[in-house]
Amino acid sequence: MNNIYPLFLALLLLCGCQFDGSTNHPNESISLPPMPTLTIQEKNVPFKMGTYSWSENGRGIVSDSVDPPELVKDLEPVTVHPNAKLHVGFGDKPLVIKAGLWENDGVEFKDISDHTFTLPEDDGVYIGVIYASWPVGDATFVFKIHVRK
Repeated sequence: MNNIYPLFLALLLLCGCQFDGSTNHPNESISLPPMPTLTIQEKNVPFKMGTYSWSENGRGIVSDSVDPPELVKDLEPVTVHPNAKLHVGFGDKPLVIKAGLWENDGVEFKDISDHTFTLPEDDGVYIGVIYASWPVGDATFVFKIHVRK
């Protein structure tokens, strides 16, 4: 009988540690980061959300994704002219917006101004990545374009 007391105490401690003081129901979902509107000459550019983190009401979520080429492998690239301007719009304006192209297994992000990102001049298929950050999280969004002269 004395052997059951340590087990009971351990079980009580484990159960007590599960309560985080939150009034949220454990099945309540956490919102996702705001989705952008990506357009080139008023044509919508499809995208997929990549890695993101988001928190609200004392709860958070972090989601990692595959590399951008794998993420958009099923997306048809949007054909654009050289040096086309990609417009990036958000309903909930981020504190930071950066953009870059996937090259050599990485992205060199650059701050974008006026919510526009100038696409490449040379012919080819490119994978673009948008990074946006808000006070409660950040996210990446990946798209595919085909520059054709």
